[in-house]
Amino acid sequence: MTIIFFWAMEETDFFPEKFGVRHLTHDEMMSALYLQLVSIAVYADWSFAKVKGIGWGWAGVIWLYSIVFYFPLDLMKFAIRYILSGKAWLNPLENKTAFATKKDYGKEEREAQ
Repeated sequence: MTIIFFWAMEETDFFPEKFGVRHLTHDEMMSALYLQLVSIAVYADWSFAKVKGIGWGWAGVIWLYSIVFYFPLDLMKFAIRYILSGKAWLNPLENKTAFATKKDYGKEEREAQ
C-alpha cells in the first residue's frame, strides 16, 4: 500500500485535487513516507536525511489514507490468522458426525441425547 501511496503522490494530482494540499518536493515526499511511522515529519528539516517537513495538511491526508487502507488490511490479517490456526474449522467439524474429531465420531454424546 505504501508503494501505491507513493505513486499516487508523485505521479498523479489526486491528493492536491481531492484534499487541497500542495504538490511536494522530493525531500517532502520522503518525509511523507516517514510520517506513516512517526509524526515528527510534519516539522522536520533534516538535510542529512533528505527530509523536509510537510505540514499538517499532508499529515491529515496520510493519516486518512492509513486508516482507510491499513485498518481493513489488519482485519484481513486477523481473519486469515484465525482461519489458518484451525480454530475456525473446529466448530463446524465438531457438529458434523462424519467429520468429528471426537472418539467414535461422538457416539457417546449422541446416545446420551
